[in-house]
Amino acid sequence: MTKPVIICVDDELFVLAGLEKQLKYQFGKQYKIETTSSGNEALEIFKHYQKSQIEIPLMIADQVMPGMQGDELLIEIHTMAPDTLTILLTGLASAEAVGNAVNFANLYRFIAKPWYREDLLLTVKEALTHYFQKKTIKSQELELRRMNELLEEKVRKRTAEVLRQKTELQDTLENLKQTQSKPLESEKMASLGLLTAGIAHEINNPVNYIYAGIDSLKEDLRDVFEVIKGYEQITAQNVNEALENIRSLKEEVAFDELITEVHELTSSIKRGAERTAEIVKGLRTFSHLDKDILETADIYENLETTLIMLRSQYKNRIQIVKSYADLPLIECYPHKLNQVFMNILVNAIQAITDKGVIHITTSLLSDKTPQTVSIEIRDTGHGISDKIRSKIFDPFFTTKDVGQGTGLGLSISFSIIEKHRGSIAVTTRQGEGTAFTIYLPLHTKELKNAKH
Repeated sequence: MTKPVIICVDDELFVLAGLEKQLKYQFGKQYKIETTSSGNEALEIFKHYQKSQIEIPLMIADQVMPGMQGDELLIEIHTMAPDTLTILLTGLASAEAVGNAVNFANLYRFIAKPWYREDLLLTVKEALTHYFQKKTIKSQELELRRMNELLEEKVRKRTAEVLRQKTELQDTLENLKQTQSKPLESEKMASLGLLTAGIAHEINNPVNYIYAGIDSLKEDLRDVFEVIKGYEQITAQNVNEALENIRSLKEEVAFDELITEVHELTSSIKRGAERTAEIVKGLRTFSHLDKDILETADIYENLETTLIMLRSQYKNRIQIVKSYADLPLIECYPHKLNQVFMNILVNAIQAITDKGVIHITTSLLSDKTPQTVSIEIRDTGHGISDKIRSKIFDPFFTTKDVGQGTGLGLSISFSIIEKHRGSIAVTTRQGEGTAFTIYLPLHTKELKNAKH
């Protein structure tokens, strides 16, 4: 690998030789030390290495030289390579020359002749450190900007897809409205207007999760950029203090967790779009256009996906307590189970008016035949009165204000669990909370085949 180059120029050969010897002794293993006695020759050497794409972090130049003066040379170098640092080395420089170098040549430091060896070597070391720190910060900033642009593009595409699916849903709903006179499968589903309104209500959740995910993503990226600004403020004089401040800032914003959350948010936005597509597909089942697909799935993945999508509704207000057993994979309709968990969790969140707790507990009931898993979702909300408890699974029954709900969520959930050959139970006490327990067989396919 080609070494970076430090170029030194001084018309006094014995001074140049001493400078080369000191720099080679201290930095020769990491850097190539190139010397010349002419400003014009130094310019040609610089152009040669630049053309060969060899890195030149530092140029050290005398001021008073025949032909091109030191400040003129350093200004030329800065024009060609703004990142290269420069040191002016002379005892006869005018204030004007030093001013020109400072203002127009990215001058890192002025060192008077004769110099102290330790001062020279420390200055060169600090200049090189500053150069590569700035290069690293620029590289990280470009990478974060690229990642931000990529995330924004993904969000834009997902949002466009949601809008397309909403348009498709509206067209489908219009078609359903035109068939209101046809008999439905159940007398309790006779009101097609409420049915379509309920489905429209169902689609609002994933759409809201996508927009909430975008807001959270912007907040996370804001903290990431604060860390970047910390690196940009590093100088040779404050490097230790600045790095300590950056470490403190990273701890304060939980930087590693931030990066993880950025990936999780993009995944949840994707899942929100997929969730909307599943609702659109659900409409088609009323006319038997699509068949459900039975798959092997991980219940924990379904629960965690739903919690991520609902996070904006419960964070900083409701504690989620998980007690997960070691469950095997089960045969199920995963997307429909997501809808069940979504409906029950949304009800639990809305039942807690201020702060509270939602407990999610899973168990394997191996003593049952067939083997069954149970999923209990228990909240500390306002509970359900005995008067209406028997009606909660009825279609269109709701205790919410007009326009706030249609009462289809639990009815749909009940149907989905029945489709899995499972059952759902509720225990509640007004003022103390509600618990929904879902029972699902491990092998839905075997039960389905046995029934046929």
